[in-house]
Amino acid sequence: KSRSSGMEWSSCRLKLTALGLCFALASIATHGQEPGNVGAATSAKQPSDVETFYQRVEILRTPKFSLQGMLIQQQIRYRILSTFELHAPDERGNRRVVQTVSETELLEADPLSRTAFASSLENLRGMSFTYEIDRFRKVVSMQGHQNNQQAIELTQPRSQGFLVSTVLNEDGWKELAQLTLFQPPTGRSSQRFSRQATHDWGELGSWYGRTDFVQRGEGRGRERYNFKHLLEYRPPDPSVDGQPGQLPFTINEATFRIYEAFGEIMYDAKSQQVISLREVFHARGTIAANVLGVPTQVELDERQEFGIEVTRTRTLNIPAKESSSDSLK
Repeated sequence: KSRSSGMEWSSCRLKLTALGLCFALASIATHGQEPGNVGAATSAKQPSDVETFYQRVEILRTPKFSLQGMLIQQQIRYRILSTFELHAPDERGNRRVVQTVSETELLEADPLSRTAFASSLENLRGMSFTYEIDRFRKVVSMQGHQNNQQAIELTQPRSQGFLVSTVLNEDGWKELAQLTLFQPPTGRSSQRFSRQATHDWGELGSWYGRTDFVQRGEGRGRERYNFKHLLEYRPPDPSVDGQPGQLPFTINEATFRIYEAFGEIMYDAKSQQVISLREVFHARGTIAANVLGVPTQVELDERQEFGIEVTRTRTLNIPAKESSSDSLK
């Protein structure tokens, strides 16, 4: 934990693997719809003690599942546009943040994933979440999330399994909000600092460690921070997690390791707000599970790449394919 900020950093894994994992067996995705007029100006006036800004998130996921000699590959890319309202701090320095999802769009999906993801993205439109953040802008609570995870039993020629559809779970939403509200420490400590990093994968276990930040400089009031996650995987503990849970199978054992976990934040020092962010996360592992009463071993390889853009106006008309891990290295 950084002494200069006192803030815990939650690495943004989005919990997508845990949900997409309902294996080869599992599938996720969507069918897109035309986005609305995101360039239209808002007509409602906000109180002077409320700051309004707009967030665009784009996520690319390329999971691979291997079990019983069968390989299933997915490629899913989608976009979520939201409005954020940041309320004035109370006497303790805590603030209320309201996020409202205005638009969602499926940009790309493999045939296996397309149908299952469609309703999940569509149902997000108009949903609102309320966060409480402390004086260090750490998200301490969230309200309004509804679990729309669904498991559908599938029968394939060579195996049986489940199709699980979800876009983001509660932990994922909180982590995206945390990234959007990022603020570096002040003074010399802003050049190089670390923050504690945790992520709950639910029935799949969790990650613990730290995130190291290095300021690279940019000029004209903009600061660039490169970061790297140093995380250790901890498998699920059935006696603590209380399996069976939300997943339609029981995990007996799991091992994972990270191959890539890095990113870059562009920060406006004058407005004290994130401008943009890119992150890559790549993990591989093995899961021993009991699926429909049959012991099954699954090899999982999932690479996630996401970007966040933040503006003060609703003009998030940014090319869809601009995110690239090459720009982060």
